[in-house]
Amino acid sequence: MAWLEADRFFTSNFNEDTYTKKGLEWVNTTESLKDVLDRPYPEMTQKWMNCTSAFSVWDFAPNSYNPIPLYLRVPE
Repeated sequence: MAWLEADRFFTSNFNEDTYTKKGLEWVNTTESLKDVLDRPYPEMTQKWMNCTSAFSVWDFAPNSYNPIPLYLRVPE
């Protein structure tokens, strides 16, 4: 984490003087790789990516919601 704290583009220069307004908006609203892929290829993610993560198998049905954290689940 020390290298992040030492990076001026992530700390003191993380502002509208250094980045564009659109760039800051993208950084602050992006949550996953799926969001990154969705910008230039929205039709691809809508058609092929049923899952919530870009690292999952794309045409696989999404997992149902489970409120129990992964580390507390008992294997089936």
